[in-house]
Amino acid sequence: MSRNKKVFIQLILMIILTGFTQVTTVMRTSIAAANYGASVEMDAYNFANTIASFLFGFLGTGITTVLIPAYINKTDKSDINTFISAIFSVAIVFVAFSYILRYQIIGFLTNSGQIFINITCELLLLVLMTQFFTALLSVTNAYFQCRNQFNIPKVILLLCNILLIIVLVLKKDLSIYEYASTIGATAMLNLVFASVVAYKNKLRFIPTFNIHSSNFKRMIVVFVPTLFSTGLYQISLLTDSLISSNLGVGKISVLNYSIQIMTLINSLLIANILIYIYPKIAEKIKDKDNQTFFWDYSIFFNSLICLIVAGMIIVGREGLSLLFERGLFNSSLTEIVYYCSVLFILGQPANVLRDLIYRYFYAYGDTKTTFKNSILISIINIIISIILSRFIGLYGVILGTVISSYVSLTMIFFKFRLKFSLQFNARNLTIEYAKNIISMISVTLILLWVKQWLDFHSLILNILAYGSATLTLYVGFIYLLKSKVFRMQY
Repeated sequence: MSRNKKVFIQLILMIILTGFTQVTTVMRTSIAAANYGASVEMDAYNFANTIASFLFGFLGTGITTVLIPAYINKTDKSDINTFISAIFSVAIVFVAFSYILRYQIIGFLTNSGQIFINITCELLLLVLMTQFFTALLSVTNAYFQCRNQFNIPKVILLLCNILLIIVLVLKKDLSIYEYASTIGATAMLNLVFASVVAYKNKLRFIPTFNIHSSNFKRMIVVFVPTLFSTGLYQISLLTDSLISSNLGVGKISVLNYSIQIMTLINSLLIANILIYIYPKIAEKIKDKDNQTFFWDYSIFFNSLICLIVAGMIIVGREGLSLLFERGLFNSSLTEIVYYCSVLFILGQPANVLRDLIYRYFYAYGDTKTTFKNSILISIINIIISIILSRFIGLYGVILGTVISSYVSLTMIFFKFRLKFSLQFNARNLTIEYAKNIISMISVTLILLWVKQWLDFHSLILNILAYGSATLTLYVGFIYLLKSKVFRMQY
């Protein structure tokens, strides 16, 4: 079997597994939307989850960024164990600190009312533990990725999500506290299963604190800027939630539903390919033509995300109606979440390319450049979001994030050019991106016009018909424009 065919099969399997996993995630979100809608309870849960994600969400990226090269380069096990032990010891301290001072912290962050604050405080420990278990999974995920066992953690996650859905379906009318507890329990189960499988695949961990090791110090030097770089992104998310919490009841929930749609899309396609490509970038660093390999993949990523943007605009409203519109989640909420999701997804082409460039820096052990870039962009994002929210409310919060994404991409691209120089034809690359964008705009305009005249009066039929038409027309357009996507070596 050819290498390209093996890669294709592996990626397709990853996407299929992630697709099933995202179906269960959507089912969970749908159950929550029907039961809690955009209520104070759901706002409180989402706000608590945002705080927990702020504390732990950035660990996953930082840990895998350090551990993948460490596993590939066969760094001494005691140094790896010291790194893991040190990072999660500090994380435990943060959990304790956040829980003890929860009323003071949440009271300082929002003025949404005492009921909202009380519910958030009561939920905080549950969501903190859930995020802690999820952060621990980054260790096993990094190990599996280095062994080309990309799909093992996805199978485990899928099984745990199926179990979660079964519980949520059988246990109807759960309170928000029981809902959060159930999610936390399945996250812990996921960690247990992943640890057992990793152990059988010869991963060994013994708590170690050899903090004077030179290797450990080098790992920390790489980790800290990555930590803050990703942490600044979490600050942006937290800021968005803080602004939304002061815009009225339900705004945090609407923002969260929109973010979940973006997470679903990213997890299904983009994240899978990033997971696959980062170890390859790390391996190819010594090759003279590694930039050709890297930028070819950027064309593929850009093409894929342009297709997703077109699909979201064309059939996104029907998809949201099908997934969420029941119980307390009414048609007006669907409309708002749709427009918010469309705004969010317009920033995805920039986000995906920026994240890919970040990984090129990471592969060279350079996390300081990305950190500095993230600092400035986070500040810009916060300022723009605050200003725009005063004029157009929640849409202003999201638009500020989108604008910042394109500023971030522009800045990191110029830093890439200064540090590595451009070992490729920038004009040809721009032309390839333009082919994707032209195809996206053309397909979107054509099918939106057709939808005005031809409505199947069925959500499922509209999704199937116009979703298929989007894919077919888009592939046809980039083929006619002779996109390099069809000539790449994957």
